[in-house]
Amino acid sequence: MKRKPHSENTKSKMSETRKKRKEKLGYINSYETRKKIGLAHIGKKQSEEQIKKRVESFRALGELHWTKRPEVRKKIGLANKGKKRSVEFKRKISERSKGKKYVLGKHWKLSEQTKEKMKSAAQKRMTPELRKKLSKSHEGEKCHFWRGGLTLINKKIRNNINFRLWREAVFARDNWTCQRCKIRGGCLHPHHIKSFSKFPELRFAINNGITLCRNCHKKTKNYGSK
Repeated sequence: MKRKPHSENTKSKMSETRKKRKEKLGYINSYETRKKIGLAHIGKKQSEEQIKKRVESFRALGELHWTKRPEVRKKIGLANKGKKRSVEFKRKISERSKGKKYVLGKHWKLSEQTKEKMKSAAQKRMTPELRKKLSKSHEGEKCHFWRGGLTLINKKIRNNINFRLWREAVFARDNWTCQRCKIRGGCLHPHHIKSFSKFPELRFAINNGITLCRNCHKKTKNYGSK
């Protein structure tokens, strides 16, 4: 049996009471009522017509829609702060939104323009000059790990940006291949042909470096000596 529709007078009265409730409490339905409504809708699927209407209403509202208001976004952020999502929940979100974006009830793939922007951003690499500048900006007391100069000089040099750049240059020249066993990749070490401690002027000379794997490096004369 169908329910008798409300008259215009009843509708206006209901609207007024809802407005007053919202002004007084900040919301229309109580938490318990909202919870009941939510439980009642679990497992129910919306029809295509309902989804279409909802999407059209979102588009009509545009920037006025509540999800786009900064104050609402801030409240949602504060409410979710500190909450941890389960591994299963993260996995489900990852699977559902892989390579897609969810907009107004529809899934759509990334545009070619967005793909190009992402590709160009990934291809951009920091130049050696920029890396040196960043390294200097975090040296000594500027670094948050600073403990009053406790690091040994030898360790300090090996952690320096110049040493890292020298290491990369040696690996690139030797095509990331051990020059003794000729195995490419794996755990590679940059080895100084002339001793690191006895020839300080040749520490960052590329010609004084050779790429060796860990096992071959252990077989060298001065490996691990102090």
